[in-house]
Amino acid sequence: MERAFEILVVDDEVGLASNLQDILEAEGYQVGVAHDGGAALALCHERAFDLAIVDIKLPDIEGTELIGRLAQLLPEMEYILVTGYASLESAIKAAGKEKVIAYETKPLDLDRLLVFIRQVAARKKAEEEKKESEEKYRALIQVSMDAIIIGNEERKIVSWNRGAEKIFGYNAEEAMSHNLYELIVPSQYSDERKLKELREFHENETIPALNYAMEFTSRRKDGTEFPIELSLARRQTTHGWQAIAIVRDITERKRAEEQLERSFVELAETTSRAMACRDPYTTGHQRRVAGLARLVGEKMGLESDALQGLYIGGLLHDIGKISVPESILTKPGKL
Repeated sequence: MERAFEILVVDDEVGLASNLQDILEAEGYQVGVAHDGGAALALCHERAFDLAIVDIKLPDIEGTELIGRLAQLLPEMEYILVTGYASLESAIKAAGKEKVIAYETKPLDLDRLLVFIRQVAARKKAEEEKKESEEKYRALIQVSMDAIIIGNEERKIVSWNRGAEKIFGYNAEEAMSHNLYELIVPSQYSDERKLKELREFHENETIPALNYAMEFTSRRKDGTEFPIELSLARRQTTHGWQAIAIVRDITERKRAEEQLERSFVELAETTSRAMACRDPYTTGHQRRVAGLARLVGEKMGLESDALQGLYIGGLLHDIGKISVPESILTKPGKL
């Protein structure tokens, strides 16, 4: 259920205070009434008000002084100061209170006052929703097993979650204000193409996110190197835009991929040996083709994955021999 906007009316004119209470409650607000400073302080010990309408002249305390004391109890409460004796001195005192958002003289223009209060209530509701959303966002970040790291426009880290602490070994205090990319993606472990993409993302505000996850070698606090997967997105805040980096430790995945690759190579070599057994006159041929193909690929500057593919292709290029009868493979004359 949505929380009602709470208003405190502090005025020693009983009739005016009662009238304001009726009007504001008819608008759907929760209203508390006090006729002096002491009663106002007592109410604020019991309830959390969003807005207070305070008469400057009260029987036991001046309104501006009361605001100072109320602010210690409810730091987020805002104030509308009211007086029947408008003076430059009162206005100056009111202007000195940062939470005083309006200054009204009696008799009150109730229509204008209601419009203003509606605006205040709508603004504070939006602020509360934003604050609640931010709290949920921060809580989600903290429980994530992945590292979620936020950097500002100057590339300085401003948020470092528990996942980041676990993955990199630095606590939040140690990580804060370090360069976002240099801490998680040391340049000595990165090729220039990937570093260029990172620079372009940070310098071009029109790029909302990198459209794929990039793989890098990173380094923990203890100096050990490990593979990571990095995703980057951007969000706008009141303090400028921020880069959100989601980092995943992919050590286990890489280990599984390497094991699968080794298994595949072993299978290819076993198949190659099986073919050699069926055609002893070409023993070693597949392995020599595989080695030469890989050498040619290295001279061409191919990536390691492509070189591995060439080697396996060389081992298996005669795989058709598996299904050819030995009487044909070893036939001494013409086919």
